[in-house]
Amino acid sequence: MSKFTRGIQKLEFGRLRERLVSGCLAELGAERARAVEPMRERFAVERELDRTAEALAVVEASGGLPLDGLADLRPLVARAAIGAALDPDELLRVARTLAATRLTLAFTHGQRERAPLLAELAADLVVHEGLEQAILRAVDDTGGGLRDSASPELGRIRRELIGRSAHLRRRMDEILRSLSDRGLTAGAEQVTLREGRMVVPLKREHKRQVAGFVHDTSGSGQTIYVEPAEMLDLNNDLRELRSEEFREIDRILRDLTDGIRCAAEPIRANQSLLGELDFLQAKARLARDLGATRPALSDDGRLTIIDGRHPLLLLTRPTVVPLTLSLGAPDDTGKVGGKVLVITGPNAGGKSVAMKTAGLLCLMVQSGLLVPCFEESSFPLLDALFVDIGDEQSIDNDLSTFSSHLVNVRAILRHATGDSLVLIDEIGTGTDPAEGGAMAQAVLETLLERGCLTVVTTHHGELKAFAHETAGVVNGSMAFDQATLSPTYRFRAGIPGSSYAFEIAGRLGLPRTMLTRARTLVGSSRARLEGLLTSLEAAEATARRTATEAQRERERLAGLIQLYEGRTAEAEARVKGAKREAAAEAERLLTEARRTVEQAVKSAREATDAEAVKEARRQLESGRESARRVQLDNPPPPDPPAELSDEFELLSEDEPLRKGDAVILKTNGATGIVQEAPDAAGNVKVAFGSVAMRVKVRAVQPVRSKRQQKKQAVYYDTIGKQIQTSVDLRGLMGDEAIPVLETFLAEAYAFGLNRVTIVHGKGTGALRTRVTEFLRVQPRIKAFSLGNWNEGGSGATVVEF
Repeated sequence: MSKFTRGIQKLEFGRLRERLVSGCLAELGAERARAVEPMRERFAVERELDRTAEALAVVEASGGLPLDGLADLRPLVARAAIGAALDPDELLRVARTLAATRLTLAFTHGQRERAPLLAELAADLVVHEGLEQAILRAVDDTGGGLRDSASPELGRIRRELIGRSAHLRRRMDEILRSLSDRGLTAGAEQVTLREGRMVVPLKREHKRQVAGFVHDTSGSGQTIYVEPAEMLDLNNDLRELRSEEFREIDRILRDLTDGIRCAAEPIRANQSLLGELDFLQAKARLARDLGATRPALSDDGRLTIIDGRHPLLLLTRPTVVPLTLSLGAPDDTGKVGGKVLVITGPNAGGKSVAMKTAGLLCLMVQSGLLVPCFEESSFPLLDALFVDIGDEQSIDNDLSTFSSHLVNVRAILRHATGDSLVLIDEIGTGTDPAEGGAMAQAVLETLLERGCLTVVTTHHGELKAFAHETAGVVNGSMAFDQATLSPTYRFRAGIPGSSYAFEIAGRLGLPRTMLTRARTLVGSSRARLEGLLTSLEAAEATARRTATEAQRERERLAGLIQLYEGRTAEAEARVKGAKREAAAEAERLLTEARRTVEQAVKSAREATDAEAVKEARRQLESGRESARRVQLDNPPPPDPPAELSDEFELLSEDEPLRKGDAVILKTNGATGIVQEAPDAAGNVKVAFGSVAMRVKVRAVQPVRSKRQQKKQAVYYDTIGKQIQTSVDLRGLMGDEAIPVLETFLAEAYAFGLNRVTIVHGKGTGALRTRVTEFLRVQPRIKAFSLGNWNEGGSGATVVEF
């Protein structure tokens, strides 16, 4: 008996097995699903987790492996091996399985980059396309019989059968009409078949008036079925043709069966591999339904569950409160995440569910199943899982509740090691509270000394103090809403819980005087402890509400700040645009002034009289003064900032600007995207972030990013376009996903979004890693992290600009 058997039974792991069995397409995979159980070798566990993660990636990207038509051929191959001929339906099942084999091999080969382990597993499949096609040419689509084209001889026989049957029926119809005209036939005037031969119905009293052979009599005895003598030869010919057809069909079926017998060994080997792939796909589909991920195996025996959910609850409920806990990772004081966790709190508050969640997730991981929690979770490699949950008192064995618990605890203490996980529900119950609490503490001390990972639930107040005072033992509790006296099912590490017995009793209407007396009887110290726990929970609830409100205010403030910065940037851009226009106008005036000076110089040189010379000199001085004034009032725009050369490469200004080109403002180095080609007046529309404006062509210079010189600029229509706040990259390879992601982020930033979501799926984590590497080098991104449980969890990344 396995050291996991009791845990499998008590934690209802069998229900997950049933789900896997129903998810398999054939008995091949279902057999593996029924036999799935925790493995002890790290290599085997890691391999199965990796294979399942690859299968999940394939299911999410393309719907799964092409295993439709897969059947268990082992009984058919065994029959073929002893010389039996398979019928058409059986042959069709063989052909469809051979087709699934061929398609799966080709599919996994094409998916070898996304799923290398699946491709390696399927690489040993042997294709029998010739046998597959031979069966499909011979057997019809329903498997009910053979096609006329199964062989030339079968085609000839069936054509001849059709011709002779038609001839025989015409002659029989003529005979029947003649007999009917003579009043010799029975009421049903039609040719029928008896023993495969065509006969006519006659009244019994007229049987001697027709020469022939009587084949049958009706139930009433009033009608006989006679084969006219003149039809004997034709019927004999028809029977002979049918015999020939049967012999030819048998020959064809045996030939096809011989082909299966010759390929028996490769087919059997294929069946094993196909069963494994069918099972892996069932595990992947279960993981998809659970929103599960591939966790890590810890090297130090640590159990860390981050936002884990009970899988059976997930399959039946729309929402499940997540569980986060850590075991086996003490800090310097040994108090955080110790080896032993004591969970306290009111009844029906979720203590047992939290404990069962931890145990069931451990069983799943060690069985090669993905689990519904964040992929940063880690699980130990256990040598055993011991569970004491529920009342197992027995009249036959003369066991009380307490005795049955002691029997289980005895087995735990006899076999548990430092690599075991122990789960005990309501430890120390069923006997005197003081003695039961002392016994429970002694058991926990023994397990702690042995190094077992242990989770227990209890109502014993002494164990709360024991956990608080003992290194390696920690308290935990389930949060309780004091206002409604209802459970929240949220686990809290490090905080013991109150039973709320008096509060619940008061809410249910028990007399106040009785409750006061009960508080007196329980003792002042115990009452103070319960009161302290109640106050602590109330303070924590208040702090949580305050934190939520503060976070909401921080988000609102961040939005206001971003709005302010956006409007400030817009105003600055407008000011800079005005200055740019002024500079352009100054340049025009300067050019005109210089032209005036040049004209005055020319006039002075050509003048002959003194007055003309004076006038030319006066115009010359006036033009020079205008030029000096323009230069002083409107200095030329500065060169682009030197630091921008690290990011952009300046292109020639002679190149015409086109829609989608990236440009840089010469005045301040701001970069933007050309939205419209330059107009006849020399103006061009450029989008700077969320602001679009028209500027002079000569005020900008085309640029190209040094990091992605081959990437084309993206055009953003910032006026009137609806922008998406998320992008779905599932199904894309890394090289395919990054350009899509880059375009999405640039557009979201141009529209002024504060927060966006990238959906990359869970799978093997390769796409998520590629996305993370890309986000780390983006200067416009302030922060990014995996989504919360209601935002896609580890299958999505949330980005803040």
